[in-house]
Amino acid sequence: MEPTTEMVLSHKHPDDRDTVAATLASSVQHDEPFCSRHRIIDTTARCVRSWWSVTGCSMAPAPRSARSATSSI
Repeated sequence: MEPTTEMVLSHKHPDDRDTVAATLASSVQHDEPFCSRHRIIDTTARCVRSWWSVTGCSMAPAPRSARSATSSI
């Protein structure tokens, strides 16, 4: 199974999904790290009432100009 944004969002508490989706979209659009605090739904559809704090960054490849600027000769 390959994880997708939709799959990740399906495991977020319904009240937190829009905020998490906006956070992820902004991270990808601006190629910046993100931080999110949200509740999750487990694989049995049981709401986990605890809060999770998550940080991450885009996995997109660096633009060609950034790669060449950081490459060693």
